[in-house]
Formats: sequence, C-alpha cells, structure tokens
Amino acid sequence: DASDAARILVDCRRVDRRLNLAYTGNDLVATGGRLYLAEGRSDKAFSALLSACRHYESAQRNLSLTETLLPLSEAAVATGNIEVLRQATDRFAELLPLVPGMALPHAASQVRMYCSAGAFDLARGAVADLEAVGERWGGNQWIGDLASRLQQRIGTTETSRGR
Repeated sequence: DASDAARILVDCRRVDRRLNLAYTGNDLVATGGRLYLAEGRSDKAFSALLSACRHYESAQRNLSLTETLLPLSEAAVATGNIEVLRQATDRFAELLPLVPGMALPHAASQVRMYCSAGAFDLARGAVADLEAVGERWGGNQWIGDLASRLQQRIGTTETSRGR
C-alpha cells in the first residue's frame, strides 16, 4: 500500500538524517521520487528524481544514476520537461553499455511513456529493439517474456483508447 510505503520512507529519512548518511539519504530521495511517480504526483517525482540524479552524477554512482534516469525520464514526460527528458535519455544511452541489463527496464519504461502519449508505433519499436537485444544475447528467456508482456500492454492500452 502506498500510504504504508510513504510512512516507512518518512521514518527511514528521519533515521538517515540522525546518522548523516549522505548516500543512503540520496537513495531515499530517489525512492520517494519513484513513489511519487507511482502515485501520479509528477511534479514532486520530477523534483526528487532530478535531485537524486544530480547527486548520483556528482558522486559518480553510475549504477544508481542509470537506474534513476528511467523514472526521471517518465517524470519529465509527465511534467512536459522535454529538455530534461533529452538530457536523461542521452546520459542513459552513454551509461547503458556499462550496465547492459538495464535494457529490460529501459524498454518497459519506454513502452509506458509511449503508451501514455498514444504513440503505439513507437512503443512497438521499443519492443522490437528489446527483441534485437534478446537475439544478440542468444534468445534470453527473460527478454522474450518481457517483450511478450509489453506487446500485450500495448495492445490493451491501444484497445482501451479505442484505436
């Protein structure tokens, strides 16, 4: 439940402040941003995730940065901040070769964004790109399963919009 998650996050942040754990504090800010995004509170999500990404960048925590750029991109789309979306997308592309496993959540994030914008052909293109990664990885089962679920999501969303 989102309210339980929010309450637990507040408690964690209190403890973090008392212990003055900078890295953990930033991780909690990023987690809060993801929670805001899930709740549809795009402005708060955008602010928290942008802050977390800036701190991850300055601390050179590339894995955390890479993971957080995806929800930041979604929040940027939701708030209409195309410049931050472009910056996040470019930085993610630079980091992806260092963490190739992020191709899976990246595809899921793209499909969510494209479907929310009604760009179903672009969403299908993101799935096709994911399938190409799967072929390069020797037919990885997880990629095939994810691609199938994403195709279903596209179809369901497209049908619900009467397209």
